Amino acid sequence: ATVVQLYVSFPNQYNRPLQLKGFQKVQVPANGGVVDYSISVNPQTDFLIWDANASWPVKATGTYTAYFALSSEQFIASKMFDVK
Repeated sequence: ATVVQLYVSFPNQYNRPLQLKGFQKVQVPANGGVVDYSISVNPQTDFLIWDANASWPVKATGTYTAYFALSSEQFIASKMFDVK
């Protein structure tokens, strides 16, 4: 089995490190091939940052990048998306 990981980079203005948001164990066929899988994120909680001035978490809006990986150093695909 292989574990596919989902890392997310926050928009640049938030200066946050890459964060692991989920993972999924998948069975890769012996001959290679394509494997369908899904990794869910929760938009109500996964895109929040702590606002020290408000003492409350706030949604970090902007353009994110999702990275799909086999490890923290072996990225296999990426996709940009917006949080409004």
